[in-house]
Amino acid sequence: MRRDGKRVLVAVNKTEGAQDGLAEFARLGFDQVIPLSAEHGLGVGDLLDAALADLPRVPSPEEGDRPLAIALVGRPNVGKSSLLNRLLGEERAVVSPIPGTTRDAVDSLVARGGKHYRFVDTAGIRRTRLLKENVDHVSVVQARKSLERADVAILVLDAVEGMREMDATIGGYIQEAGRGVVLAVNKWDVVAGREMKTRAFEEGVRDHLKFLGYAPLAFVSARTGRGLGTLLATADRVQAACRQRVTTGELNRMLARAAASLAPKAAKGGKPVKILFGTQVGVAPPTFILSLNHPVDLHFSYKRYLENQLRAAFGFAGTPIVLKVRTRPH
Repeated sequence: MRRDGKRVLVAVNKTEGAQDGLAEFARLGFDQVIPLSAEHGLGVGDLLDAALADLPRVPSPEEGDRPLAIALVGRPNVGKSSLLNRLLGEERAVVSPIPGTTRDAVDSLVARGGKHYRFVDTAGIRRTRLLKENVDHVSVVQARKSLERADVAILVLDAVEGMREMDATIGGYIQEAGRGVVLAVNKWDVVAGREMKTRAFEEGVRDHLKFLGYAPLAFVSARTGRGLGTLLATADRVQAACRQRVTTGELNRMLARAAASLAPKAAKGGKPVKILFGTQVGVAPPTFILSLNHPVDLHFSYKRYLENQLRAAFGFAGTPIVLKVRTRPH
């Protein structure tokens, strides 16, 4: 340790408050000898203070300065590791044509365009012993774990192989997690050479992922770097939409216009329903509470109608919207 040149603290445990015997450890020749008792918690604070004494003080970042946490998710072998490597500008994640070769989660910080991003790369993460048993199942488990630590998810799709059922499964978990989402069609450089039309491919994606119709779509190439700047800019916009707030006045004027165009419909029964009042109670995802004049829920089709009206009026691109209903107390 002395040859290594690092600063060394000697922590003498099990002293139980007694100073006897410290001289024996001082003979090791290090500057600081700190007595402590881990069992009773004595001296632990002194040890931490000494350990941190010469470290530079870094101010805690404000929420707005926190790097945008992005989860790269998708089924195995769609190019998530390659996409991460291109964004990083270096070979940091394992890339292989064999599904399941990325075994550990990789968090990587990227500075681009004056902004900072933290990538939570699932990259088809799998433990070797499970690789032959059920690759898709484990990839979904890992995707769900990464979503817990992300602000926005980038669902990576394969332009060469096209859409698969697993794409919709992982997309459903993104929506359940309440995360903003961007659809990234990777390997577009290969498909573009086959004269595949962007609009035709997008229609196929939208048809397969109808429940993510609000998600913006970007065509990218991990191999050439095409579209990566646009992809990050889109993720920024989605994060802004996730945290967007609507004033109570704006919301209720929109609800009044929506009800005038199409009367509210209850989930059960034919009793007329009226939306008395609405308010936004949360963000990420934007969450709204609607007060009704009767103790009923709104029909799912009317909730979908209101969601579309909210998006038309205020944007909310890339983020799910949560609508909750409550009845006015009597």
